[in-house]
Amino acid sequence: MASPSAPLLLLLTACTAGEPVLQGVPGAPLLVPAESGGEEAGTGPEAPKDGRSANPELYQKASNVWVDINFLAGKSWSEVRVQANSQLGPLTESVDLPGDNGVELRFTRGVVRVADDRVYMVWVPLPEPTRRGEALEAVGLLPSTSKYLILHREYRLNNERGFRRIRMRRLDRDSEFVTEVEAWRWIPGERGAGR
Repeated sequence: MASPSAPLLLLLTACTAGEPVLQGVPGAPLLVPAESGGEEAGTGPEAPKDGRSANPELYQKASNVWVDINFLAGKSWSEVRVQANSQLGPLTESVDLPGDNGVELRFTRGVVRVADDRVYMVWVPLPEPTRRGEALEAVGLLPSTSKYLILHREYRLNNERGFRRIRMRRLDRDSEFVTEVEAWRWIPGERGAGR
């Protein structure tokens, strides 16, 4: 017959200093205090849910993305100017738009419209005709599971993924391939346009 202190002795020997009591529980804390500055870029409470850094200076475009419309649109132009130039190429022309529509900046690989220092529209021709789901991925958006509005020469999504309108120009009226993507975070002059 075992002595009554045997289970107690077994329990005490299992809990040695420096090792966790339960397997799988780390000995060091999982969270780093905010004041230590040890937080990784893009993992703080304000970090976007898609894993990108909240700080544009730490932003890295995914390798499968042609131009990251999702990152550029809606941001302050002064914060994303460097990333826009690296993705869209050199600026070729700047055109003042009528009314309160701001300015249109034309680059070698796309167009950006900016009003009140906010990017509200990005237009990008794709490097080659592609299907609409792949086209959305090429501009940093997830393929849509919503119903597309199919028009004569374009596919359109309205009020999707924080954009007021996403237009994909079709190769021709009978084609399923698209050649360009135009995304509007908001449309100036529309009632309730969110800046």
